Parts: sequence; C-alpha cells; structure tokens
Amino acid sequence: MAQQRSVHCSPSAQANAQRGEANASHHRRNRQWAKEHPEQRDRAWFLREVTPKLDAFSLGEIAKATGLSLAACSPFAPG
Repeated sequence: MAQQRSVHCSPSAQANAQRGEANASHHRRNRQWAKEHPEQRDRAWFLREVTPKLDAFSLGEIAKATGLSLAACSPFAPG
C-alpha cells in the first residue's frame, strides 16, 4: 500500500488538485468578466435590490439557478 501511494496520488490529493484548479478557473473567469464589464459591478445595488428577493428561494434553488455551490450561495440564502 505504501508503494501504491508513492506511485499514485491518493484520491484526496487528486480531489484537492481538481478543486484547486476549478477554483483557479472560476477566479480567472470572474476577473475577465469584471474587466470586460466594469460598469456592471455594483455590490450596494445587489444587496439592496436582489438579496431581499432571494428570500423566496431555498439555498438549493439559488445554487441550481446560478450554477454556484451551496457554500457560495449561503451568504444570500434566506434566514
């Protein structure tokens, strides 16, 4: 088993690498979008106009609709 670990990545190491690459990709896409749409980023408007309307939806519904993870949606979840 020790030999197997030295030759292959453990599942958790592989999962961590995949998660890290996914996060890095999301950050790159977010930076690119922000660069292309500087006028469309208004956090105050989002918090004032959008966040209160999200109370009508469950965390799972918000995540599914946005394609974001539950963790990313949790700050805007009802409650």
